[in-house]
Amino acid sequence: MRLIGEDELLELGPVYLVDARPRELYAGGHPEGAVNVTLPMVADPMTGRTLGAEALTRNLSGIGLDRPVVVYGMYDGSAAARVAATLEHCGHSEVYVLRRFASLRALRGLRAARGGGFACNPTGGVYVDDVEGRDAVLVDARDGPLDGLVRRDVHLPYTAFLSRDGIVPVDPKLPRDKTYHLFCGQGYKSAVVYVVLRHFGYSARLLDGGLCGAVCFRGGPLQLDQA
Repeated sequence: MRLIGEDELLELGPVYLVDARPRELYAGGHPEGAVNVTLPMVADPMTGRTLGAEALTRNLSGIGLDRPVVVYGMYDGSAAARVAATLEHCGHSEVYVLRRFASLRALRGLRAARGGGFACNPTGGVYVDDVEGRDAVLVDARDGPLDGLVRRDVHLPYTAFLSRDGIVPVDPKLPRDKTYHLFCGQGYKSAVVYVVLRHFGYSARLLDGGLCGAVCFRGGPLQLDQA
């Protein structure tokens, strides 16, 4: 997983292009060959829970495993980030996220590969339903005032990695020997932080279901603060 600039796109050769914008924007114009994958195609809109492997295989069917995938989106980057994280979760080994929000001019001339036959084989390394042990580092990616409902070890608001034009790759300088488990409201905003951490080589996971997954945790370390 890596964030990529427009100047680096052509170096990749033919890629699968994934447009994570809403359908109406995709219909209004997109690079030839780009596949539209919206948030409801990878996660339940109400709970934020990741869809099952069968549904993901069906919804990602226009993508292949034989070439890199480049995902692009719009402000605030959460849709592209969550779709990219889902592709990685499904087993795709080379996923990129375009740092700058969708610019059809920048994407003009890019060679989009055509393929299919995508099969989602969940790795278990992205979305987690429980965190083993109390040494897990829990990262709250929400912005604004925090409610104190759940334990958090690190606060990395997703807005710290956004500019008006795109996702900003800023290394948060965290210890490298930890795995960081990220959550937010539904697991969409935290996907932005996930992509940034993965870009810098950190071990990171998304808590499936976001804050609901945190509050409803199965007896694990995400418990109501006792202070």
